[in-house]
Amino acid sequence: MQAVSLPVIGIIKRDYAGSQVYITPTLQEIDELMTVGPQMIALDATLHQRPGSLALADLVAAVRARYPDLLLMADIARHAGRGHPCLPTGLRLRGETHW
Repeated sequence: MQAVSLPVIGIIKRDYAGSQVYITPTLQEIDELMTVGPQMIALDATLHQRPGSLALADLVAAVRARYPDLLLMADIARHAGRGHPCLPTGLRLRGETHW
């Protein structure tokens, strides 16, 4: 095995009833990921309703308050215009799924 200097991007895929958000949908998943020390965490940044009706900007603000140095990556889908049109402050990187 060889060590490389690529960043570790943490995600948790979890289903919540009533929500199509699947990738790191809540602060609970962020807290779980932080126990293993990723260099950044990707989270769903689409316009789909989040579990508990929490707005994306509110989730990002909660993460920023708890983990101010954590890099957050917006995971968006570009099909049918579902990507968030304006990323909230705190999401510094974007990864796109094309399908």
